[in-house]
Parts: sequence; C-alpha cells; structure tokens
Amino acid sequence: MAFDGFKYDRTFIADADLSAKQFHLVAMATTINQVSAIAAITTQPIGVLQNTPTGEGEMAIVRVLGETKIEAGATLTYGELIGSTTAGKADDITHGSETTVFKVGVVSDKGGASGEIVTAIIDCIAPYVAYPVT
Repeated sequence: MAFDGFKYDRTFIADADLSAKQFHLVAMATTINQVSAIAAITTQPIGVLQNTPTGEGEMAIVRVLGETKIEAGATLTYGELIGSTTAGKADDITHGSETTVFKVGVVSDKGGASGEIVTAIIDCIAPYVAYPVT
C-alpha cells in the first residue's frame, strides 16, 4: 500500500513529453525552470514527477521534499536508501559503495518489486553521494 504524507511540490515546465514518467525521478534541464527525464544514474535528481505532462512546455509538478509515491526499478524493502536508475526509477543504494549515485531518500513503507509503486521519503533539495567508508 502506498501512502502520501508531508510534501513540498514545485512547478516546473516539461522539456519534452514526460507522460510516461509519472512517479519517476526527474532532473533540472539545461533551460531555466524546465525538467527532463533522467538518462544516467549519475544525474542529480530534483524530485519525483507527480503528474503526466504530455509535451514540451506543459506544467510539471515535481515533489522535491517529503513523502511520495515512486516507481521501483528494483526490489525495494522498508528502510532502504534509494537513488535513481537510468530510467529515473527508484533503485536500492548501498551506502559507501555506490559513490557516483545521488542518494535521494528512503523507502518508508513495505516496499515492492520492480515496476511497482512504492512510498518513499525524499530530499532532493540536498541529495548526496555515498562517499566510500574508510
């Protein structure tokens, strides 16, 4: 079951058709106030897309902070740190070993399998990479 709690949403402009990216992580585009789909795990996410903009120039509502629904890109369990897959889906991240992936949140519900919608608490205001543990 997915829950929805405290949130901070920001409105951006879609730089392309993002209708297939609802509940995926998105990134700031090269044009001011626009967001784009994530294409690499090393891209810094700005948040999770909440709506389905069908073309360039349409409003994109992005959850930047708080609890959100997000599509799993791997099997996720409660309490796991998450980052992004190359498709903007939530992926489990091992702290200290995946040093090029931005950590954006934690699974806050029971989790689920790849392709399922799960619930996570995210902070894309200040995402971080997991530096190696020494």
